[in-house]
Amino acid sequence: MIRHLADKYIYEESEPEERWIDKPLDRKEMEAVKTFYQFTDRYGKYPLRNTLVGFSDEDAEIQLKKLLTRKEVWRSFERVWKIFDKRFQRIWPREKGALEIWKKRFEDEKELRGEEIEGVLERFFDEKPEEERINFYLVMSLREASKEEIDRKKVMFEIPPEAPAGRVFSLVWHELVHSLFSDVIDVLVSEYLKENKLEPEILELGYGGDPKVFLREGVVSSLFDAHGYLAQKYFPFEEKVAEGKVKTAEGATEYIARAI
Repeated sequence: MIRHLADKYIYEESEPEERWIDKPLDRKEMEAVKTFYQFTDRYGKYPLRNTLVGFSDEDAEIQLKKLLTRKEVWRSFERVWKIFDKRFQRIWPREKGALEIWKKRFEDEKELRGEEIEGVLERFFDEKPEEERINFYLVMSLREASKEEIDRKKVMFEIPPEAPAGRVFSLVWHELVHSLFSDVIDVLVSEYLKENKLEPEILELGYGGDPKVFLREGVVSSLFDAHGYLAQKYFPFEEKVAEGKVKTAEGATEYIARAI
């Protein structure tokens, strides 16, 4: 919650949706948002977030203390936490209820079209993957539905209550393809790069300039993303197509996916 508010007020310089702001942030809260943003600048947004995902409250505190080693930094972090506690307690019951509904939908094999899609993917990649346990963590969000791989066994989904089911299930399968077919995709990408190159202007957009990462994302996105073939076949939903020059790493992978 605090990360979203920090992004909205400081990075985007815009007001969050009313769903989370039942009354304006007071002076203490605004100062706390700025302090939190300084934490993300210093320690990185992702290390902070990844430290918290998948742990109980007690274990998350232990992990955070390992990251925030200085006592004064930890105390400052705790103050931010306490300042926003009341607001969080007002927001959380409603958001938790929506996430619990999504959890049940994630567990519905029929709604996810699991057996059918798995068969299509096995024929497409000509490989039957070994069974793997992948943990999904559902968190509340002010943005459109999105996902982030923490590692090969952990995926975080940020889902607002009104997210289109087609987009959410496409994101789920996007991550499952990464996890289940990563080895065969790596072989395909390596073979392609033996005789081909990506344009330097695309590599400059992100992913550390690694062409393998761009192509891996492009292959998976050609199957499951806003305009992926299997996403549109099984979970059709509409999403605006970016026009003009590709300006972001995500835009580049969409460009590659559409080319594929």
